[in-house]
Amino acid sequence: MRKDWTDQVARRWAAFWSTAAERGRRLRAVVGPWMRQTSQTASHNLSEHWWQTVSDGGKLRARLRPAAGAVRTWLAAQSGRGSRRAQEYVGRASRYLEKSLGTALSGYLSTASRGLADYRRTVFEPRLSPTALQAFAFTGRTYRRTLGRAFSMPRFRQSTLAAVSGALVVILVVSGSFTVPRDYARKPIPDVPMPLRLARPMVSPPAALAKRFASEPMISVYHDDTGATTYLPMETYLIGVLGGEMDPRAPLEAFAAQAIVARTTAIKAIVEKGTPWQLHRTDVCTSPSHLQAYRPIAATPDMKRAVAATRGQILMYGDQIASAVFASCCGGRTADVQESYPSEPPTPYLKSVACPCGEFAPDVEYHWRARLPLWAVGSFLDKATSAVSDLRITARGPSGRITQMTAGGRTFSGANLRSMFGSDLVRSTLVDTFSVSGSYAYATGRGWGHGVGLCQWGAFTLAKKGMKAADIVAYYYQGTDLVQLWK
Repeated sequence: MRKDWTDQVARRWAAFWSTAAERGRRLRAVVGPWMRQTSQTASHNLSEHWWQTVSDGGKLRARLRPAAGAVRTWLAAQSGRGSRRAQEYVGRASRYLEKSLGTALSGYLSTASRGLADYRRTVFEPRLSPTALQAFAFTGRTYRRTLGRAFSMPRFRQSTLAAVSGALVVILVVSGSFTVPRDYARKPIPDVPMPLRLARPMVSPPAALAKRFASEPMISVYHDDTGATTYLPMETYLIGVLGGEMDPRAPLEAFAAQAIVARTTAIKAIVEKGTPWQLHRTDVCTSPSHLQAYRPIAATPDMKRAVAATRGQILMYGDQIASAVFASCCGGRTADVQESYPSEPPTPYLKSVACPCGEFAPDVEYHWRARLPLWAVGSFLDKATSAVSDLRITARGPSGRITQMTAGGRTFSGANLRSMFGSDLVRSTLVDTFSVSGSYAYATGRGWGHGVGLCQWGAFTLAKKGMKAADIVAYYYQGTDLVQLWK
């Protein structure tokens, strides 16, 4: 009788797990595409935090290694004695190591928590409906109330709590997967004319510039993560810039185009004593907000070949070094400079052009949507939230980007909208739909970044279509000349 009962239980368990596995496969089919799209954004938002964690881990190992070696040496000397004093010393050493390790781990967890909070705020929450947000908030409050009591509960109650919590998570994931927006309807990709030759013949640099940069310069680099200053050859520095700025799967010619643009940006910062010099008294800086990203550990052999193939080449407009700004994804059309930077004077070579970046750009970078609290607009305009409920778009530029908005009788630029909410939430000013409901504004748009100059995913696409690096930069900076400084 007992054997029949156990066989029956085993069969029921087998049927249960078979059903659960099938439901899991269905769930993966529903949630999987969205998770693949958001994983790249999660990596983008968390990479800086995790690289800081890895760096701190190396410092921790360097700090603990001498102490651990000293303890091992001392234990070897004290082996066999078994004295009370030896045991006391061992206890002190163990407590010191535990305290140091615990402090470091606490810092790592804090860093990771900040990264996850940024991802939740900028990517996850804006993609959920209000109902799903309330459900997640309720679950969080319940966990916080019960977690402190869980360890004082009897064993069987802990198991029950774990089972109920797991069931809640499964229910929320299943219900939440139906509240996550489905794939966006992609707009038609512009049909960019594809002449194979756009670049003009290379010209000679002005005499003063040629004299100053007759050979490859050694430049000072401020490392934003550590605060240290190092000195590197320009071409070596550019390899790290490509590692920080480009997708490693890009074609060689896209890397070469980015190398020309990055070299131009660095030379212009050196000649004009730009932001890195003003802030750190160095030629360049590794902070993307100050100049360009820098991540040499991510450099690939193709990136090194691209830098070598374009050695010493920069862009010039007349006798001036070009302002070779660039962005990740322009959303199908690059921006006129005054659309994204209203205070800048008109620049002939920074005009809006069609871009086929949507052909290869990940959907998570090509499309975005955001829920924007109106209190932030009120705070920016120094008005009550109720006074800015009439927030609306009043003007757009040549590329379709927002150039002017109105709220509470005040006007401000589209660039101000990004500064209010952050560039990770309002990823571009190329907004397709915009509406206000209650105390929130809801927007959908395309692209990631200011959209002026070179579009990195557009360069990816043009290189795939067979265009050379010189032609790619000539397309995005029309009217500029390619100049050879050093060889």
